[in-house]
Amino acid sequence: MQKDISMSVIKLEIRLGEIPKALAAFRESRKKALEGLTNELRTAVSNTVEELLAAEIDLFLGEPGQEDNKRNGYYPSRDYFLKGVGGIRVRSPRDRKGRFDSAIIPRSERMDPRLRADMAVLHLAGLSTRIIQIISRRLLGVEVSKDTISSSLNLVHAEALAWLERPIDRPFWALYVDGV
Repeated sequence: MQKDISMSVIKLEIRLGEIPKALAAFRESRKKALEGLTNELRTAVSNTVEELLAAEIDLFLGEPGQEDNKRNGYYPSRDYFLKGVGGIRVRSPRDRKGRFDSAIIPRSERMDPRLRADMAVLHLAGLSTRIIQIISRRLLGVEVSKDTISSSLNLVHAEALAWLERPIDRPFWALYVDGV
């Protein structure tokens, strides 16, 4: 059973005075206007993630055992690739004692685990790392390395082994072998 973790942390604001200008931009160049809208959405998501990270470290520093710890600025901004959004810029806060590691975006993570799983599925379906790189550049705006694509297979390795080792309880009249 999947747990429902739906939440609402983004507020959408539309300025009525800007609507005619936005419509004119869409009439002039729909592609360019959509690109501008996408950039605004990414910025909004990036700002929301940073606000969540700031709240998370504040809660962490309020926990028992953290009385001697304080905020200590931010790690350098980095790109993070979020499924359904693409690349966003995030600044992760840090504490003086180095104890804080975000549950939202762990310090070492650069990509949404759901994207890694999707890349693994594409790779298992027969797409080459080169093709997945091209797709990621077109859809996410970033070229994912061959190593990242290959390592994504580790996410589905256990599931693939379980499928390969499953009992076959009925006869089959044909066997198809794929190179993947």
